[in-house]
Amino acid sequence: MMFHIAPPNIAPYRAHAQQHFPSLLRTRPNNSHKGTFGTVGVIGGGDGMAGAALLAGIAALQTGCGKVFIGFNQATPPSAA
Repeated sequence: MMFHIAPPNIAPYRAHAQQHFPSLLRTRPNNSHKGTFGTVGVIGGGDGMAGAALLAGIAALQTGCGKVFIGFNQATPPSAA
């Protein structure tokens, strides 16, 4: 198996969502609350493998979701570090 690493001289690109997609990101009203912006449920993470479920939950919050519930498929949920 071969892995390729990008050369260090490539400039990083960051999309500024408000500049590139203004119609998708509306200003939130002052009288809104977390229930106004939807709820996401994430179920995943086998024993010792909670990372993907946590990343999906964080991504949902960062993209505008109001509430996120994460359920793990294991007897002992992982500790938050």
